[in-house]
Amino acid sequence: KEWGYSPAKMGIKGTGDERRGQLLELLICGLNGVPVERFDSVDAVSSTAQQYIALHAMTVDQMKEQCKEWHMPQHIKLKREDYLGRLQFAILWWEMPMRELEKECKEWGLPSISDLSLPKDEEEKRG
Repeated sequence: KEWGYSPAKMGIKGTGDERRGQLLELLICGLNGVPVERFDSVDAVSSTAQQYIALHAMTVDQMKEQCKEWHMPQHIKLKREDYLGRLQFAILWWEMPMRELEKECKEWGLPSISDLSLPKDEEEKRG
């Protein structure tokens, strides 16, 4: 499978076993559902995967509680898979780099940071 990521973009360095370990980490994270190509570092990919794995170990009640803690809407009739998907999206958005978050906002029809910036004259008034 072609994942569309660049080892250089991910900051994969070192030789031999170090490099091999980082590449294996990316592959395993990808198998756990993390869109590796959207990240800039192995650490961010790994953190996302660890959180995904923790979610899979949660009960529905624990997922509901996590949604509540993160101020996410709760619905009585949601299934476990629905909570899992919503929480995975939240983790992904939290961990991904700004340029990917901006793309995600655009896909959802939400304003991005650049859309929310103040007009030039307003910035000067506040400066």
